[in-house]
Amino acid sequence: MVSDLSTTTTATAHPMIGWRYSLTRCLGRTALADIYWARDLEIKDTQQPEAYVLLLKVTPALNQLQGFEDVLYAVLMPFTEPKSTSLPMIVDSGNDNGTLWLVTPQTQGTLFCEQFQNFKDRNKPLNELKPYLETIAKAV
Repeated sequence: MVSDLSTTTTATAHPMIGWRYSLTRCLGRTALADIYWARDLEIKDTQQPEAYVLLLKVTPALNQLQGFEDVLYAVLMPFTEPKSTSLPMIVDSGNDNGTLWLVTPQTQGTLFCEQFQNFKDRNKPLNELKPYLETIAKAV
């Protein structure tokens, strides 16, 4: 699916990608990709964790390399099927006018620091953070 990255909707007023994802916040920039917190507009209930995803936009320098897209998809094919809970799963991808992008699920629609703050604000016991910390420890 091809879309213009400058496309916005009046409902979101955020840049769109893939006619499905509204880029709500840039979380960081790396040499390989810019990482965004995005809203999946196909999921109407924003309370569902699946309504928010991480969207990676491959940098323009890599987008322009001859054959990069083919190599990228060949390398990422194992990540399109759930085989391991410690590896991210690619749930969607595309090429919008020469900009490659990938989507991975977002943990409960929030960043870890936001979840930690939520625990702190609600005076929840720290042992409830254990599953999150175990996931981070496995990834590291």
